[in-house]
Amino acid sequence: MTAYELRIYEAATGKMALLKDALRELAAPLMAEYGMRIAGLWSTTDDRVLYWVVEHHGTGDPDANWHGFHEDPRWTKGLAERTKGDSFVAGTQSIPLAGVAGFPPW
Repeated sequence: MTAYELRIYEAATGKMALLKDALRELAAPLMAEYGMRIAGLWSTTDDRVLYWVVEHHGTGDPDANWHGFHEDPRWTKGLAERTKGDSFVAGTQSIPLAGVAGFPPW
């Protein structure tokens, strides 16, 4: 079973480049080990808000996937080294997504 999730991150002032780097270099490689994949990533034209779709494989249980990921010492250590106590994000939101029957229509 596959589940999808829309994640919305508002970058802290001046931190968008660091947020994107952390996702690309640290999070994305580890996410695969927890049944997740970044299916798409977009930012607003003012580069303040990041929208990304996460695909959850296996059990399709996003909570279990994120729990394992957040407990991984490579993530906690890597994030601490990058943030140095100063968060990249000012706000986050997570929205479960469901496919719409008949789309795409081809």
